[in-house]
Amino acid sequence: MTAKKTLLAISVASILTLTGCSNNNDSDNNNPLYDTSMLNPKGELALKYDNVLNRSGDPAAMKDLDSQGNIAYNPLFDKGSWHGFLLPDSADTEGAFTGPSIIAEEYNALLGKYMDKLTLTDTGSGSVYSMSNATEKKKISYPGALYQRYDFGDLEVAIELRFVDQRISLVKTTVLNKTGNSKRLTFNWSGELTETWFRQNGKDSSTVTERYGEDFRILAVNADGVDVRLNRQRDTWNLLTQEGARFFIQRSLPTVEQSNEILGYQASSAPIALGAGGSTVVWSAQSYVHDQKEYDQTRIKVDAVLGSAAQRFEQSVARWEGYLNNALTNTEADEKEQRLAVKAIQTLHTNWRSAYGFLEKDGVTPSYTAPWFAGGIWPWDSWKHVYALAHINPELAMNNVRAMFDYQVTDKDRIRPQDAGMLIDVVFPNIEPDRKLKPFNNDQTRHLKHREHYDGGNWNERNTKPSLASWSVWEVYQGLIEQKREDDARAWIEEMYPKLVSYHQWWYKNRDHNGNGIVEYGATMHPAHNNEQGELKFSFESDLSGISNELKADIANFCKQSGSKYQCASTELYEDMADWGEMAIHIPAQDGAAWESGMDNAARFGFISEAQLKAYADKAYGKNDVEHLKKARADWTPRFFQNTDDKGNKLGYSINQESVDINSYLAREKELLADMATLLGKDSAAEQFKADADQIKNYINTYMYDKDSGFYYDLEITGEKNSALYQPGSGSVLLTKRGRGPEGWSPLFNRIATPEQAEDVRDVMMNEEEFNTKVPLGTAALTNPAYGPDIYWRGRVWVDQVYFGLMGLKNYGYDQDANALMDKILMNAEGLMEEGAIRENYNPETGAVQGASNFGWSAAHFYMMYKNVMHPVSGI
Repeated sequence: MTAKKTLLAISVASILTLTGCSNNNDSDNNNPLYDTSMLNPKGELALKYDNVLNRSGDPAAMKDLDSQGNIAYNPLFDKGSWHGFLLPDSADTEGAFTGPSIIAEEYNALLGKYMDKLTLTDTGSGSVYSMSNATEKKKISYPGALYQRYDFGDLEVAIELRFVDQRISLVKTTVLNKTGNSKRLTFNWSGELTETWFRQNGKDSSTVTERYGEDFRILAVNADGVDVRLNRQRDTWNLLTQEGARFFIQRSLPTVEQSNEILGYQASSAPIALGAGGSTVVWSAQSYVHDQKEYDQTRIKVDAVLGSAAQRFEQSVARWEGYLNNALTNTEADEKEQRLAVKAIQTLHTNWRSAYGFLEKDGVTPSYTAPWFAGGIWPWDSWKHVYALAHINPELAMNNVRAMFDYQVTDKDRIRPQDAGMLIDVVFPNIEPDRKLKPFNNDQTRHLKHREHYDGGNWNERNTKPSLASWSVWEVYQGLIEQKREDDARAWIEEMYPKLVSYHQWWYKNRDHNGNGIVEYGATMHPAHNNEQGELKFSFESDLSGISNELKADIANFCKQSGSKYQCASTELYEDMADWGEMAIHIPAQDGAAWESGMDNAARFGFISEAQLKAYADKAYGKNDVEHLKKARADWTPRFFQNTDDKGNKLGYSINQESVDINSYLAREKELLADMATLLGKDSAAEQFKADADQIKNYINTYMYDKDSGFYYDLEITGEKNSALYQPGSGSVLLTKRGRGPEGWSPLFNRIATPEQAEDVRDVMMNEEEFNTKVPLGTAALTNPAYGPDIYWRGRVWVDQVYFGLMGLKNYGYDQDANALMDKILMNAEGLMEEGAIRENYNPETGAVQGASNFGWSAAHFYMMYKNVMHPVSGI
């Protein structure tokens, strides 16, 4: 009751102040009665970039999807919010910001069609001002703001939305009386929740009520505003809410008439007097909170926000002016390139999520629109997000790094103490159920604090991601130095250096099977990969015809049968069946190792379709021969090694290949760690890092480069453990048979290749029969046996790999080639500019978009290309 009374007091005061009349002169319109400048949005740089992103849409379902299964709209989120809004896209929704779109802990959902649609009524004449009937209309998205303006001739209305807190968006409604007579106006608001659960390609599914029940959403309208309370739903793969989650609106102008039904409401204020040329301002705070605790905290914040609304709006304007001033530093970029940079900056901030649940610090998620990426942060994505934000918003960049290192494994962990130093694959607000009784790092306090979050489906500890952590941390250091924050910069390195060293060392402890100082990708000890005895799990489908009696006996011992499908757990049996080679085998550790690389189904890890495998066999060994197909399958079937420590304790698994990209990244990381060590006065550590980096560079150039094809490849290894440091194991073979991929230009990106080797790689990259396609630098060369233009990591163009390639070329002086490829991308990547989005990946042959419309790491790399490729600055 106290909070409500306080708000009502503010509301009454607001009628006298925020809705007070003004009679300022406007020299521009030469009318002494009124000043239209009060209706204008503020900002200098931001106002130059109108509608850079398409923020329009009228949600028709809670899951309103495009043809590829992503949310069809790109709402404005900001300041770490978990709710966002759109501009109206039809006459029916004008006067509202459509939505809200919410992130229900881990999943995007469109909660409302609109929740605050405005009309005005002149109580004297009875005229109704519906925004759809205005003679002039503007609906514009700016960086950090949504803006609508409606001119009725005698009356003009401006409505602007900005985010002022991690849980609060603020709407400013300004009404100007442009006549010489006074008016008395009532403000009328209405809202409607989405009821269709799922819509795609014009087809609807069941309703939200049918799926979750009538009491899932309780809508109530009152004098303060509107309240939509949600009950607890733990729909693991679709929607997660706690009891007390809610969306609510509180206004500076109270309503005196209200009515609502289950899915909608209407409310009207008392009449407000506007003198001749007078104006009034009404503020609405709109919030989405996850639970009762957040609701209680946010209600107090809302009172403060409404009490200083104009100041909060000004702070939002200044914040975005700061981002743009920090970001738009390329004086040689043309207008199209500048707009691309602004797209990227907005996309990164759209994907900013503030702390909630086990996600204890702010971070940048990969995508709001993609269904699986809205509520979690991955290290592989984060390093790119952080690098791009380092000079724009270093506070967010630092917190994103900290959010990942919150879950750096220690030897106190109750599930994987053997992985001390590792960063897990992804952090979400909810941990996986296996963690319910075993707190991460045995942190009981954190575990109990988030006791409502033990039921996640996306949390993953099966792998880590490539180590670009030091690369991003060092760039944040540079950003702080650039902003003349030298003390903060040094403190940042002091904070992160020991954590980075621990992560760096984990690779050599847990992913270097033969002990030669060169690592492999792999998979952790995990129920998805192995049984309790550490035996690898795998599956296959067969009628067992043609299988030897010995193999049949082992299958009977180690596999569970369901019809023709077999689920097995035996490392030795997997090896025997791989040797036999006459059927496809699925082994989850292969997924883990590929995920660990960030290239989820890349050819080099053995992923190939049956049709492609047959074509490969025909070409490599001759047609129509069972033995030839068997040989081909052997070429594409990975093996796995159990890694152990000196005491024989099991640490995890390595795939049987030393990968050129991870070792290139680690060589570069050693150089960066050396720089950090020098900064901190750790000279002996710096010298050792430098010496080891030089050894790895020599190894890569000597043993992972193929002179005949002029390209770098992974090196297939055996399980022998007798290799000398920085020497290849006996029987090592370059994996040229699995074709070329972007891993081959990682030595250029990391400045490892010799000039002669770089030139050869450059020739492959620029070859139109290899990587120089309509949209160049795809994830597999056209000549790769497993290539397909619509295959995730075996053909599609991922922008991070493009950036690595372009920067690799620039590192060796091939600026002209890098710029030519960039021009090709800007010309041919469909939807990049025209549709107002930062797309996820592209078909290299057609340029058609393949994925979500606001993908963060694409935004990060497009921004980096704006800074480092579109003019002569080079270097990583």
